[in-house]
Amino acid sequence: MGGAEVFTREVLSRWVKSGHEVTLFASKFEGGGDEEVVDGVRIVRKGGRFSVYWKAKSFYAKHFSKEGYDVVIDEIDTRPFLTPSFVRSGERIVALIHPLAREYWFYETPFPVSVLGYHF
Repeated sequence: MGGAEVFTREVLSRWVKSGHEVTLFASKFEGGGDEEVVDGVRIVRKGGRFSVYWKAKSFYAKHFSKEGYDVVIDEIDTRPFLTPSFVRSGERIVALIHPLAREYWFYETPFPVSVLGYHF
């Protein structure tokens, strides 16, 4: 688990301890269930490293938009989920941006995205 994931887990578990209901949408990984509760946080996993972004959009339309959330956090760790383009049920949208080391782009993203991310 990287720094962004540790930070997110800490923040979400604290929100749960403060009495909030929290759902995290994340990509699937080997050994991870499609849905589970960890430290009181409901975790829904769909898609892979790159497909998680469009999976989030379709899952929101089919499920989350009907569940009555107050806030949607667009967590940006390389790229945003672009939630303002599809979150339409009155939720507030907040961007949570994790800083990246420039070298990250070369081992986590394909060319030409890696070059663009590194320089811009």
